[in-house]
Amino acid sequence: EVARQYARLFLTYAQKHMHCMSDVFRDINSLRTMAHDIFEPPMTFEVALCAPQTNAPTGPNEWQPSDRRQWQKVWKSSFKQAHVLNRSALLSSMTTDMKHDV
Repeated sequence: EVARQYARLFLTYAQKHMHCMSDVFRDINSLRTMAHDIFEPPMTFEVALCAPQTNAPTGPNEWQPSDRRQWQKVWKSSFKQAHVLNRSALLSSMTTDMKHDV
C-alpha cells in the first residue's frame, strides 16, 4: 500500500516537473522530501496549536513579546519553498505563522 501511494505521488510530481525529469533525478533534496512525506506520516492540522502561548510566569509570553529578538521571531515566517513538497513541514510552518499572526 505504501509503495502504491509513493508511486502515485511520484507520478504526479514527475508530470508537474516533466521539463526537468529524466532517467536520473539529481535533485536529491526533493527526492528526500518526497520519501519523507511517504514513509513518515504527515501531522494533522490543529487549530489549538495556532494560539499564542504564555509559559510560566517568568517565561516567554507570545501574546506580548518583550524584546527585539522575540519580535523578530514573531514576525519572521518559517515557510521555505521546500515545504511545498512535504505536507508535515508545510502544516508546521503554517501553524507557526498563524500562531505569530496575532
